[in-house]
Amino acid sequence: MANDLTPKIKAALAQLDPSDNTHWTNDGLPNTGVVQRIANDQTIRRQDIQAAQPGFDRTVAVTGGETTPPADFEDASQTAPAKADGGTTLKPVEAKASVTAPPAPAAQSDLVEVSDDQLHAALSKQVKDAEVAVEAGRKMEAEGKRSTDEALQALTKARANFHKFFPPTTQAENTRAYLDASNAERAARVAARGSASQFDAARRGGNARGWNGQAQSRGPGGARAFSRKEAASLGFVVPGSTAAECRPTPTPRGVRA
Repeated sequence: MANDLTPKIKAALAQLDPSDNTHWTNDGLPNTGVVQRIANDQTIRRQDIQAAQPGFDRTVAVTGGETTPPADFEDASQTAPAKADGGTTLKPVEAKASVTAPPAPAAQSDLVEVSDDQLHAALSKQVKDAEVAVEAGRKMEAEGKRSTDEALQALTKARANFHKFFPPTTQAENTRAYLDASNAERAARVAARGSASQFDAARRGGNARGWNGQAQSRGPGGARAFSRKEAASLGFVVPGSTAAECRPTPTPRGVRA
């Protein structure tokens, strides 16, 4: 049985890679499973491999298949001398070059060696970069808060100026506006019918104390009079001032000299 496996095993051993750790055991012997796979024969055992090629291991595979490395030099006293001429002169024994098996390739390590100086410099730079980023963020936060405060102050001032001249409508004013609209609608219906009651006639005639007799407040589209200082504080360009030309110009009769 072993003689039948010998050619197959030798052919498989010749295909083993000395640099591939999976082809060898920790003792440097051929991996039986790899030999079985290459030879396509699952019946091969360790003793079959040893019998097919005794002494074969990873070192032998590196040296090219020499199972027994020769000695560096042959001892002339242990070697039968060869006579060159009539038995009086001995031929010198030639020295053979020694065959040294190269070391098996070491497995690549996952460790990276870093000196303390390199580690200190790298970590110090990370800390410094983080501190710079935090400081930049704080500056941006402070600038944003300052801009928000300035905008809120400008909004408060603008609303105060607006409500100073255009106060919010009160409940009484809303009620009066509703009544005016209702009366106007009623008067329109009466006019459409061609007859009006005494109340409607009196209302249309005017009364110093009635709705028609009241003075109308100046709203949008009207005019107001301001001093130069007041007009400038509201953002208007007054004659003779150095304000920007893009600011709105008030009505000439609305500014007193």
